[in-house]
Amino acid sequence: MKVMRTFQIQEHGSRKELQLSATLKKYIPESLWEKAFYRYRQRIWYFWINTASSRDVITLQERRKMKDVRGFLIDLDGVLYVGDKAIKGARESIDLLRDRNYTFRFVSNTTRKCRNTIAEQLSSMGFDIPAEYIFTPPLAAVAFLKNAGKHRCYLLTTGDVYRDFEQECCCDTGPMVDFVIIGDAGDRLTYSSLNTAFCHLMNGADLIALEKDRYWMTPGGLSLSAGPFVQAL
Repeated sequence: MKVMRTFQIQEHGSRKELQLSATLKKYIPESLWEKAFYRYRQRIWYFWINTASSRDVITLQERRKMKDVRGFLIDLDGVLYVGDKAIKGARESIDLLRDRNYTFRFVSNTTRKCRNTIAEQLSSMGFDIPAEYIFTPPLAAVAFLKNAGKHRCYLLTTGDVYRDFEQECCCDTGPMVDFVIIGDAGDRLTYSSLNTAFCHLMNGADLIALEKDRYWMTPGGLSLSAGPFVQAL
């Protein structure tokens, strides 16, 4: 098996291919992971992991490579599961990290589901992952609101993501708000809702974009995401 891997990442609709440089080969344990954030000496490397071999015997050399790893940041969709099914070997990989006392957390770019809903979805697929281990853009926005000491918001999202904001954000539809917060709002992105957001911004509110993706793949094909509407505002 080779350590050199090819990446395929999507950025603003364009497709790029990257390769791990030769200098990184010695830092990446070949037998451990298929897709995760690999943290080494305070730098994060995004690479494919081999979950099917995550229970393979770890050699002494691999243990030496792992000794300075502080923790793992692990993506969810496409790494632990696809659709409503767990990826083969994903549960065992998380169990391995837990057994070896590694610190790990989970990250997702979804702006449609609250943290508890994501945790419940993972539980239904057999993952034992506490809700507080999951981090999403809405939670980063909540932390920003808390630090700013401002709580009046016009929230332009869909799904149940509003539940992440309930304790820190007063969703105010009055004439004055502190922040307009926009994510992937689906059918809520109407002329009326966008014009309301525009008026709040013109009255001095700041804009918080939970994402800026141009589009995403739905079962029915490509669909506009929040990016074009963020740019318009």
